[in-house]
Amino acid sequence: MTSVLQRKNKMAEQFFLFLFFFILGIAGTVFAWKLHWYEELLSVDDLAATMEMQWNYRTLLVQCLLKRGGTILFYVLISHTILGIPIFRVMTAWYSLSIGILMEALALQYGVWGIGVFTAGILPHYLFYIPAYLLVYRGCLRTRIEGGKGVLLFLTAFGVVIIGSITESYVNPFLLKNFLKLFIT
Repeated sequence: MTSVLQRKNKMAEQFFLFLFFFILGIAGTVFAWKLHWYEELLSVDDLAATMEMQWNYRTLLVQCLLKRGGTILFYVLISHTILGIPIFRVMTAWYSLSIGILMEALALQYGVWGIGVFTAGILPHYLFYIPAYLLVYRGCLRTRIEGGKGVLLFLTAFGVVIIGSITESYVNPFLLKNFLKLFIT
């Protein structure tokens, strides 16, 4: 019973860590923007080039599987060491800060359209990657607290990453191109 409570407390701590650094990323970007400490994140020309780009979906899928699968594999391997939870904490802070900065920079630069570019660009595949990350984190907690009962969670996370990679490779380019057609024209 106490191991379940410990796991839930650690998951709550992780959520609040994410929330804190996400808000910090947004606030830091607004502050930097007011100081005129920025360059144009994505020019309209860059967005138009993305819209016209011919995507090689299979190559993109292989790249996504290698990068995302490799990241999950790293987390699975590190979860069996004493560094598992601290590394998850650092990576959660980094990811949430990065997402906050990107979202706010696009919103400041393009207004509501910037939020649309952000949403079309990363939301569909992150609907899979975030749960995969949380599954591995939960598996890490089970490994650390209960002594190695996270194998099924790790395997499920790999399956979710495969689905996320397929989404990132085939769905995101389609959504991004169509959204950019609305944005640019």
